[in-house]
Amino acid sequence: MGDKAHGFRLDDAGIDEASDLLASHLEGTGLPRRDVMALRLALETALIRLRSRLGDAPAEFYVTRWLGRPRLLVRVRGERFDPLGDFGDSGWESQLLETLDLRPSYAYLAGQNIVSITTPRKPLGSLVRILIALVLGDATAGIRDALRELNSLAHFLMEQLCRLLPAFVFVMVVIQAWSGTFGVLLAAWWPVLEAVIVMVAFFALQLLVVCRACRASVRRVLLECFPAIMTAFSTASSSSSFGSMVAACRERFGVDEEQVSFGVPLGLVLCKCAIAIDFIVLVVFAASLYGIVADTSWYIRLCLTCLFYAVAAPPVPGGTIACYGLLLATMGVPMEALAVLVAIDMVLDYPTTAIDVGSIMLSVLSAANSIGSVDRDRLMGQAGS
Repeated sequence: MGDKAHGFRLDDAGIDEASDLLASHLEGTGLPRRDVMALRLALETALIRLRSRLGDAPAEFYVTRWLGRPRLLVRVRGERFDPLGDFGDSGWESQLLETLDLRPSYAYLAGQNIVSITTPRKPLGSLVRILIALVLGDATAGIRDALRELNSLAHFLMEQLCRLLPAFVFVMVVIQAWSGTFGVLLAAWWPVLEAVIVMVAFFALQLLVVCRACRASVRRVLLECFPAIMTAFSTASSSSSFGSMVAACRERFGVDEEQVSFGVPLGLVLCKCAIAIDFIVLVVFAASLYGIVADTSWYIRLCLTCLFYAVAAPPVPGGTIACYGLLLATMGVPMEALAVLVAIDMVLDYPTTAIDVGSIMLSVLSAANSIGSVDRDRLMGQAGS
């Protein structure tokens, strides 16, 4: 798990030892001495509270890395008890520690009480955040709420635009039929089948790899993913599956809440392999329709471009359609193929979204398992037994 581990007991000597270890690991971070002292005091207070509840229990001091930053953890096995429950909730010093990324955090995982401290970012970034907090004060909460509302408004506008897509597709189909090229749409069953086969094969391979790494049952993991996958399949929207994904990762897979809160939203943005497969298959199909001769460099450029556009696609129904015009222009495919690709994408949007939602949950589970943030009892279905 961590690259360093030190065992101690929750007695006076052990708490002093853990405090000294914390100070020694913080010396190389460039923190002012007063901040190191504040952190030592916070850790000592938390350990004393744990001792009052659990006695002189054995504990371990770990050093790991989180997003490239050293993370210090103290693990104490026993009943759940949050020693930080009322840590500085009303003091300005606690708010300053939180602004500086210095506030300790608590988690209970696999029968262990975990107190963790992630070392701060570069001093310049912390200074900027402090200045923003001092200048704006309570306005920061208002700005956060405003940004959240703007994000909701953007999703609403995209959904409203996507409601017009069926009418747009109907018009394009009528034009295809009028121009005598309706047979092109009838021949599109092959790229649809090809894309679905490739996406399902990718998900099956990822499922096997993740289950083997986690030593979990393939059947159980797939069944726990199924509700979120079906929600995505029925709505063609990964955002609508957000609650189901969080519930599956946290409650059924036993992933630490901190990892779920970070991993699932990040996955909605970055984990779009099925969309990239969709783009690649359909652009190759469009290129073949117009007799475009493609070499190896063209395919490499296509794969890279599709990966970038897949990340850019919004997680709403029909969100991928906005990318097809740019893809065709980038790859030198005539824009006349846009109507055909949009019509095909209306069908592929549902399985594509479902596969990506399943892939997000597997990715979160795999990442959490690699850093030991998975409750094995929950993952194996033995919680409460």
